[in-house]
Amino acid sequence: MPRKACYDFSDVREVICYPKPNSEVCVEAIARLKDVGLECYVSFGATASGRYRVLGRGWSSNVFLALWGQRLVAVKLLRPDSRRKSMLWEGVVWSVASSYSIAPRLHILDRYFLVVDWVRGPRLRDYAPKTRLEAIFVVRRLLLKAYLLDKLKIRHGELARPGGQVLVDSSVYPPEPYIVDYDTATVSKHPGNFTQLLGGLFTISSISTILRLREKLHHLRDILKNYKRKQTISVVEEVIEYIEKDNL
Repeated sequence: MPRKACYDFSDVREVICYPKPNSEVCVEAIARLKDVGLECYVSFGATASGRYRVLGRGWSSNVFLALWGQRLVAVKLLRPDSRRKSMLWEGVVWSVASSYSIAPRLHILDRYFLVVDWVRGPRLRDYAPKTRLEAIFVVRRLLLKAYLLDKLKIRHGELARPGGQVLVDSSVYPPEPYIVDYDTATVSKHPGNFTQLLGGLFTISSISTILRLREKLHHLRDILKNYKRKQTISVVEEVIEYIEKDNL
């Protein structure tokens, strides 16, 4: 990535503290960003914010790029108008998920923000695998990560719509997918991440087409019935093996 201009957080409060840049939350958050060593905001991302850009906006947070030492990191900052009081719960869940490489690595957990590895790649909805083999690798990794979330008893809650909940790191090959956004995550005896994600993959046309998922729907449903009865790695492997088949 070419070198980008860096802006003092206070000078871009309209961007990082949207939609209430003059709120008390914003003032405290900016002070904390500087306290932990974050140096400045970097205008970069797919979402426009006036003449600046951010990595994303959600109902509870603004996500932007920042410089931290010699590296660029993603900052997920609590929106001043959010009904949530802090980022602590999401940070705890993110920390667990990142320790298993399910989510990008978490560096800093604060009441107002999370600082995580910046994943240089598209959201899953915009991901276009170059080959069938690449698509197989990404799907295999994603399904294994969803299975791990099930075993950890963490219910993500949004994996039926994985297009916006998965980032694909295209800076490495083969690309590595990460499950993000744990703001609605809960602890559950029956999380259902694996089944939700598999169903959601049918909505990602680039993956569904190259792996011919719709042609495999009937048999996959039968296998998933076994998964609901016993969440074992053997059933996960059976799903993955069937998805990888090219001759039906």
